[in-house]
Amino acid sequence: MQKKDLPLFISIVSLVAFLTVFTAPNINNLALSTNVSTASQTAAVARAPRVQSVTMSPGEKVLLTEHVKRGGKSTVLTTMQGKIEAYYSEDLKKEDGNHLKFALVSRGEVYELNNIAGELLPGIDGATVELTGIVSVSRGKKELLVNISSEKIKSINGTREVIGKKGGTIISRESRAINCNVSFCALVIPVDMTGSTAGLPTPTEIHDYIFTGRIKDALLEESYGEVSYVGDVTDWVSVPEQNISVFFAPQEIADYIANNNINIASYEQLVFLINGGPQASSGEASIGNASYWVNGSSYNIPVSRVGFATYQYNDNLTSANGNLSYFDYLYVHETGHNFNALHDNLLNCKSDPVSVPSECMSVEQGNKYSIMGDGSYGGHFSVWQKLRAGWMAMPQLTSGGTHSLNPLESVSVTNLGLDGNTNSVPEFLMERRTSTGLDSLSLFTNLNLNGVFLYRVKNTFEQGVTSDPMTWDVGLVDTTPHLRSALWYESLNDVVFKSPQRYADRQTLKQFAQSLGGDNNTIIVSPAMATVNPCTRGPIKVFEPYINQGDTFTGQIQAQKWPVKMGTPSIATDLVQTIQADVNNPDAQIFLYKNVMLFNDDYVACGPGQYTFEFIVNGVSVPLFSEATTTYNPWSGPHFTTVMASLPVYQLPYGQHTVTLKITKVNDGTIFSRNLLFNLVP
Repeated sequence: MQKKDLPLFISIVSLVAFLTVFTAPNINNLALSTNVSTASQTAAVARAPRVQSVTMSPGEKVLLTEHVKRGGKSTVLTTMQGKIEAYYSEDLKKEDGNHLKFALVSRGEVYELNNIAGELLPGIDGATVELTGIVSVSRGKKELLVNISSEKIKSINGTREVIGKKGGTIISRESRAINCNVSFCALVIPVDMTGSTAGLPTPTEIHDYIFTGRIKDALLEESYGEVSYVGDVTDWVSVPEQNISVFFAPQEIADYIANNNINIASYEQLVFLINGGPQASSGEASIGNASYWVNGSSYNIPVSRVGFATYQYNDNLTSANGNLSYFDYLYVHETGHNFNALHDNLLNCKSDPVSVPSECMSVEQGNKYSIMGDGSYGGHFSVWQKLRAGWMAMPQLTSGGTHSLNPLESVSVTNLGLDGNTNSVPEFLMERRTSTGLDSLSLFTNLNLNGVFLYRVKNTFEQGVTSDPMTWDVGLVDTTPHLRSALWYESLNDVVFKSPQRYADRQTLKQFAQSLGGDNNTIIVSPAMATVNPCTRGPIKVFEPYINQGDTFTGQIQAQKWPVKMGTPSIATDLVQTIQADVNNPDAQIFLYKNVMLFNDDYVACGPGQYTFEFIVNGVSVPLFSEATTTYNPWSGPHFTTVMASLPVYQLPYGQHTVTLKITKVNDGTIFSRNLLFNLVP
């Protein structure tokens, strides 16, 4: 692998944690001596705020029950109260392991929250709710399956605290640990799953590396001096191979905390460093505070898990972006989540200087200029993540004009927002970047980080979006894509907006430009078009996600035998998928599903587009248990949909069969139809 290819492999998913080599004398040093009373621990138990009840209609309950029943699971509906916790669980070994996830923490039990009605929204993080769903337990993993519509999700409001801001949760403590007299204080617990700590760095060495080196310096620079990172490091704690949760402590760690009188309430953050086991090369972190359960008490505290991985590595893997090692990057990335930061995504837009949001495809963690994205081109959080963390003032809003911006890396940073419809919610954010500090080096020596970045607030016009940046959905706009294909991935080297580039947006009817001969610190916002485009309904554009081809529908259906079994591949690798089923069994069924990405390129003047979905087999429409009808706004980007159905195969002939996917745009009656194939074998 060439060095220049490395960031694409790491994919900033804050995954592979390679720690700088330590010279490790065999010293056992526990830098903790605080005595903690039972009363102090009891006082730390989180008080339950107002419970928000989320109810399902009878039809939603039937759909949920049928969905689970077809999978051969229990169909008993259960109503539970608990707190919704958002977290990222990131692993290089899993392509889909870098997405925002949610859990319901109820009385010390953690249930992964899975919504069959669609995506859950970050704004629900922190809400105390009463949910009705179906609990399943598989291999020790608890899941709560629910059916919550997007309208109901938007009505749930969590309460997020500002973690990294002075005057936020950094408060005077009743009892402080040795190194926690000032600023932001973390408790780091090294966890070994190999059975031997021989040769591992000592607690003193780990403490010096984290709290006196690049990690401390990076957080101080990111926060403009708000976060002076200090903390304590315990002994290595040995546990059997297992998954360490950011919500509750395994018994070995709980015993260690109790036996050493460690007061978790004395800290602002809890970090686990994992050596060996299934999480040695991955990271996980709560978004802001988590309800962390240990020894019968719940503590409202941000929690991170950082893979320790190995110290023996190739020299090409020593840096994540020229300034930070991969361990530094992983540690700061997960800590960034603890400060409420989400992933910094990229919006790869159509190769045209004029676009609408639906022509911009979001790439998870695709912002290579942010440590909360890929991070290989730059180290600073984006302006949005700094807003979420509380390290930056709200953007100055403008509807046009010429503006000079101070760089993001400066304490006197200027951040600008375009508020074209004057509703106090920006449609775009702008930041100036320069090659200094954490942004001074890159794995790509030809990069000159000097210019303005343009971010689109993708959900500006959606209901429930407020002036609070916690409710925004933001992506870095690639204003100069150059790939000539139906989809436009990895056009990343020229994202910086420099003179004499121009970029126009059909949604806001604004044009962004820089003055000729300028120094790239000035942005000009002016009208892009004299009149609004008339309503022109375009053709239906459907793609299969994640396949970089002009025609992404290859004639392939995804299918599995019912009930779906653990470990069954979810995506077919052959053009025609082969499914084994007994057609002589009256109960034999197969599960059909197709992941699609739908672009609504109708101009904004047309308003929302309504679509219907069908699976047709032998001329008969198969009943779906996914949504049959969906309404898509024209401005909020590509829409991902999974069309799902269960097909009885009793007395169906063995051999090749055709499933027709039919999508109809109700507004004008246009149809997208494609035949998908599968083989049925004994």
